[in-house]
Amino acid sequence: MEEAALPNTILLFEGVFLFRTELDACWDYRILVDVDATTSIARSVARDTGILGPRDIVLRKCTERYEPAWLLYLDSENPHAKADAIIDNREFVRPAIQFLSRSEIDCGRMSHGER
Repeated sequence: MEEAALPNTILLFEGVFLFRTELDACWDYRILVDVDATTSIARSVARDTGILGPRDIVLRKCTERYEPAWLLYLDSENPHAKADAIIDNREFVRPAIQFLSRSEIDCGRMSHGER
């Protein structure tokens, strides 16, 4: 069954690789939740150990598969430059939100690691 959203409806999509070029036309506003690799891996291991397997397997998946895939994605898609807002989520209880102006986005001044 197919459904259509009504005008002025807000739809939220959450996912890891949603800033891909082939999806660019789908988004009106993009929020990137950013965190460094060390924090991301530690959180993944704490969250997924026991669910996805023992700690060593989860850690190996993070370091050998997920993090390298994320780095390739950063390099090819530059989601920081496409974001309308970036949430620095290194401190989970105190995220820092940066709203980017259209001119910063359009001029491509934001690049990975620049805040």
